[in-house]
Amino acid sequence: AVTEGIFQREKLMSTGIGLGIGIPHIRTESIKELIMAVGLSTVDITNYESLDGNPVRIIFMILAGKDQHAQHIKTMAAISTRLKNPLLRERLIGSRDPKIIHSLLTYGEQ
Repeated sequence: AVTEGIFQREKLMSTGIGLGIGIPHIRTESIKELIMAVGLSTVDITNYESLDGNPVRIIFMILAGKDQHAQHIKTMAAISTRLKNPLLRERLIGSRDPKIIHSLLTYGEQ
């Protein structure tokens, strides 16, 4: 259901928001609490349609319950706002340590 939901969402409109970032996301009955996975690619993902036409390197997949609209929107807004920082994006892409990645996402550029 999640895979189908993500692909259906992408058919509506690409979730590539620009700046090398993709945020595939859905709300579905089968999810009880918001879940997010982060993927960082060492190479450009060129077949991920993006609003600015640039390749994607950072992906946040967000799964939320049908009743979690506000939390879903706030999470996407927080990602978008935080990742406007080019140094933060660079550090995320350059890091291979999950603890550092978590720290960068949680506390921002330090």
